[in-house]
Amino acid sequence: MFAKICTRLKKIKKLRKGRTRWNVENLHAYCQKVQDILLQNLGALECETGNVGARWNNIQKCVLDTMSDLVRKIDRKAREPQITQEMISKMNERKK
Repeated sequence: MFAKICTRLKKIKKLRKGRTRWNVENLHAYCQKVQDILLQNLGALECETGNVGARWNNIQKCVLDTMSDLVRKIDRKAREPQITQEMISKMNERKK
C-alpha cells in the first residue's frame, strides 16, 4: 500500500528592526544649518586615513549625530487601549 504526500516547508518570518523616522518639518526648517554642520564635520573627516569600513562608520556617525541634534526623531503616539474601563464595568454587571 502506497500513499502520495505533498508537503511544504513553513515560512518563518523574521522580525525587522524599524527604521528611524526623522521629523521632516524640522529638516526643512534647519536645512541650511544642517548642511553647514555636515560640511564642516565631513571636511574634518577627510584628513583621516584608514580602511573603507572605518571611513564609512565615521561618516555614518557624523550624519546621525547631526540629524539627532538638529532634526530629531518623530515621537510615536501611544495607542488607546482597546478595552476601556466602561467596558470592563459593563462586563462585570452582566456577569452578576
